Amino acid sequence: MAVQDIYRRYDEKAKKANVTRNTKDSIEWFRRNLRKDRSIKSIDRAQQGLKSARPTPGGLFIYEYDPKNKDRLEFYDKFPLVFILEITRDGWYGLNLHYMPPAVRARILAESSVKSTSGKAIAERYGRSTMGKYALKRYSASNVRSKLARVPKADFEIAISLPFENFKKASNKTVWRGR
Repeated sequence: MAVQDIYRRYDEKAKKANVTRNTKDSIEWFRRNLRKDRSIKSIDRAQQGLKSARPTPGGLFIYEYDPKNKDRLEFYDKFPLVFILEITRDGWYGLNLHYMPPAVRARILAESSVKSTSGKAIAERYGRSTMGKYALKRYSASNVRSKLARVPKADFEIAISLPFENFKKASNKTVWRGR
């Protein structure tokens, strides 16, 4: 029997709770329920059931990353959750949502009308904001250490709430302080 991926499992839980998907209420429901699930801490669980894909602007991707100059960074996220903005010769620019507290991620998605707004529009809008400047990053394809797993738009609300951020050199609370 195949293991049920986290996206299908929480989709079923939402249905049982009579939660209508891709609404402001469902985004908040997933945030409250998923953040408590300690079994999700690994990137393997976050990527399970997702397909590999080439990076494309507007896509939301999960992957393992090992920054080239990590010794010079104050802190970094080993398992980014990134809305890709622009493709470069050797990588991409993106908005890593993990640099924002979960409540802010939920608010961003809710304000962006998850059913009609593209990932690229969300990233461009918030990448220029005060809190977005901390989340706007440049990624080199040669430093990706896993598959690039693309999150389907229907599952954005689940992915933003999964507690798999993995900051090195700082705690989540230190990274999120003041954002």
